[in-house]
Amino acid sequence: MFTTELNILLLAGVLTLIQFVISGILGLFQTGIHYAVSPRDEPRLLTGIPARLNRALHIQYERLFLFAIEVIALSILDKSNPTTLLAAQIYLAARGSMCRFMLLACRGSERSSGALDFWRPVPCINLH
Repeated sequence: MFTTELNILLLAGVLTLIQFVISGILGLFQTGIHYAVSPRDEPRLLTGIPARLNRALHIQYERLFLFAIEVIALSILDKSNPTTLLAAQIYLAARGSMCRFMLLACRGSERSSGALDFWRPVPCINLH
């Protein structure tokens, strides 16, 4: 039986995939295509926004794994109820909000004027 919680898990997976693509593209802009296709004998650490998105992505992997275990266990045991649905919706809303804030907080790691810069919307990619 495909529960609503499983649908929410699927949407959380899609958000993680989008976050993975954005993090990869920004990391590629920073390191360059030559490093991406090289054997990587010398590791390069990402800095700034790509590093921040990469750390957030690794945290998301851990959270998604735990959320998936819980949702699959609920579905197998057929223990879904309005409380579990609300908890899954809160998880998805928090994930969506976090993705939005990560995209808007492009000056976050370079800020020097305080924590309020995190909330200031700034374009992430300058294509010109």
